[in-house]
Amino acid sequence: MLFILFAASSCTVSDEQPTRIDGAPLAAMQKTASAPAQTATIGDCEDCHPEQVDAFKATGMGRSLYRPNQQPTIENFNTAAATVRHPKMAATYRAYRDSANRWWQEERVGDKLVQAVQVKYIIGSGNHSRSYLGIVNNELIQLPLTWYTQAKKWDLSPGYEGAGHMRFLRTIGPECLFCHNDLTPHIKGTQSTYRWPLAEGITCVRCHGDGTQHVSKRRSGFVLPVGRPDPTIINPKHLDRKKSFEVCQQCHLQGHVRLLMPNQSWDNYATKDGLALHHAVYSLPAEQQSVEIASHAQRLIESACSTMGRRSLQCIDCHQPHRHKVKAVRDVCNDCHQDKRQCSLPDGQKANSACAGCHMPNVRVSDAPHMKFTDHKIQRVHPIPTIRTASPDGPLKPLLAPSGTGLEIEIYRAVADTLASVRGDKHSTRLKSAVESLGRYLPHTKWWKAWAVYGRASLVMGRDAVAVTAFDRASELSPNEHSFKTMHIQALVNLKRYSKARLLAEKLVALQPKNGLAHGLLAACLQRLKRHSEASQIYQNAVKLLPNDSTLHFNWGMNLLESGDPLAASKRWQAAVKADPLNVDAHIELITYYRANKMDIQANNQAVRAYQANPENGRVLLEIARESRRHEPFSTVFERYNAAIVADPNQLAAYLELSEHATAHNNREDE
Repeated sequence: MLFILFAASSCTVSDEQPTRIDGAPLAAMQKTASAPAQTATIGDCEDCHPEQVDAFKATGMGRSLYRPNQQPTIENFNTAAATVRHPKMAATYRAYRDSANRWWQEERVGDKLVQAVQVKYIIGSGNHSRSYLGIVNNELIQLPLTWYTQAKKWDLSPGYEGAGHMRFLRTIGPECLFCHNDLTPHIKGTQSTYRWPLAEGITCVRCHGDGTQHVSKRRSGFVLPVGRPDPTIINPKHLDRKKSFEVCQQCHLQGHVRLLMPNQSWDNYATKDGLALHHAVYSLPAEQQSVEIASHAQRLIESACSTMGRRSLQCIDCHQPHRHKVKAVRDVCNDCHQDKRQCSLPDGQKANSACAGCHMPNVRVSDAPHMKFTDHKIQRVHPIPTIRTASPDGPLKPLLAPSGTGLEIEIYRAVADTLASVRGDKHSTRLKSAVESLGRYLPHTKWWKAWAVYGRASLVMGRDAVAVTAFDRASELSPNEHSFKTMHIQALVNLKRYSKARLLAEKLVALQPKNGLAHGLLAACLQRLKRHSEASQIYQNAVKLLPNDSTLHFNWGMNLLESGDPLAASKRWQAAVKADPLNVDAHIELITYYRANKMDIQANNQAVRAYQANPENGRVLLEIARESRRHEPFSTVFERYNAAIVADPNQLAAYLELSEHATAHNNREDE
């Protein structure tokens, strides 16, 4: 089996510093990356607006991303408190600070350190939580542990709770940073490599736009006539209600899918432009409602208060963007609700009454643990919040409708529906109909992304030939777009079209010569072509770039085995297990190698190590059962085989071997 995986844990400590993806020094990258022209900074704004800037820096937005030790420490780094055992894996995670006050997170399997990565940035103000970012393979990644402020505890970061999570390789792409930070140029062709260092925190530019012209004019002595808005800067209070709302919707309108419009990027957005020209936001039809971390705007839109009354309610009617403070909500409510008899409380709407306490309570969010947020859907009687359950039927709901012709809008919706259905398994019941809908529109579009998304969905559905055709078309339409190339290669490999897969992999390596995963793809293609010597050389290059990548070591071992060198293969599998004790395939191959060479003690010890790291894995339990046949009584052997079958009922070998062993045991009893 060809493992085209984008995960491999390191068994060494990584305090990696950012470098350019092609290996050039950082200074060279700063010159060659497509850096924007020099723009006004928050420091320039502070010259004239010191009070607003100082107050804004204390808000959640002003503290959205920063380096460790730049904000007060709110975490508990006591070893017991900062250690979390994964509920579905034999892995334990710990957050700690070293003697130099550097912040780290580590993973252990048993007593073995698998990986430790230094915290380079903290994301989140700490009002509700703080998550932590590191750099692995020059990619920005989210670390496994999050500090949940309201619960005052460490726990797994959202997305890390599953058994197959990305561990230390969950990349933080530009779409994620779009809402958590000022825009930082992203290096094209990578998942999450940026023009380092990152911008730190959200600043004035995200709401007021580029202030360069504004600063220049004011410093040159320009005086604005009294009563007129300044045309050189965006002031949301002078925008119409829709445009003003969009300023907040940049980050507080999440939906299920945010679809980037053609010729746009997540690291480039001008506030003066309409948000719908940049991206669209869609929500799946839901049978039940819930509150999510970034659903504020969506919930407010669903409120009658946002569409009825004297004016449509907006975020800034209650919130003061420059201060960590909410205006007197009662006064805002009284603009429309002036009849005290409308309130069922004995006190009615008196000065000390808090309308939001009943009509906009804090409730638990459905997409992260240990957190409560204000539900911005204003309701007469607030129901108990429920988990949002997406319906398999019904069209996507545009929360932020895209601009374009009727046909373009339908194509955008079809692409968004397919993306929503292909991400994970939550909405996979919609996938077939979504793909069919997108397929009907493909002849009418030259947008590469529509074809690439269709290819991705087809690959997930096992329609490899269709996927290859779609990826081929996407490549024709956008020859310099490489975000889907690994999937393109995988589809070709599935079809056993190894030569074409090799050509694509060679191009990827040429474009990204310091990308170890690209080298690994090329080696895997050569391996399938039985060019084992060349494959081993490329695997060696890949491992030099990523010395602690368990999957690369394993694949290299399989290539060596196929070339007739099982001893060398066993050394690669040992390296794979050392890099990642949770690599079941490497454990199994080592056990098989030891048995084949009559190394019974080594086989038994390897099986025990595999079990210690993966105690609930059916394949590992089967190896334990096989080992038990040599020296344990029948009752114990039966229990071990039964455990393997319970863990993985699809293991036909377990049933057959248990039957054979039982027959042999009964024959001995009869004798």
